[in-house]
Amino acid sequence: MCDSCQFRAVRLARDCVAHEPIPDSRGTVSRRIRDRRLNACYRELTRARPTDTVTDVAFRWGFTDAGHFSRAFKQSFGVTPSSVLTHARSTG
Repeated sequence: MCDSCQFRAVRLARDCVAHEPIPDSRGTVSRRIRDRRLNACYRELTRARPTDTVTDVAFRWGFTDAGHFSRAFKQSFGVTPSSVLTHARSTG
């Protein structure tokens, strides 16, 4: 097998594994990674600096689309990221 084909085969195998369900788990590897990043964003939003925005926090944790981040955050936590940030600033 040529080097180029071997590289593609390894990449394909790696990409497929990232989307396979993990036995006795909450989903795929990529989903678990996304969930951990969302949890980190939630934590950071509750402790945000006065100048931080929701987009700043999302981008720091690797999200590149603010709309996608907001939808995923609301789906995971039942509240918007901006409401978490607003509440943290009003109580802290």
